[in-house]
Amino acid sequence: MRRPAKDLIVIDTLGKLYAHGHGVGGYCRDCRRLFSVSIIVLIRERGADSPVVGMKPLPCPVCGGHLTNLTITAPSKGG
Repeated sequence: MRRPAKDLIVIDTLGKLYAHGHGVGGYCRDCRRLFSVSIIVLIRERGADSPVVGMKPLPCPVCGGHLTNLTITAPSKGG
């Protein structure tokens, strides 16, 4: 098994996503719409230490469905 590099950054919680400039979006499979997610609100509701992988689905703000997927957006280049 390969060992990770010393400078590897593990971004596995909502707080770490926010600290490293990442954002969160969503897609509802029920109504087939993209929706925006405020990472600040998500942290307030679920906690900064909430793991990203395996997180309980968010309800769709349009139709209320729970067949949603989260997408992680990378920070923009240059800050």
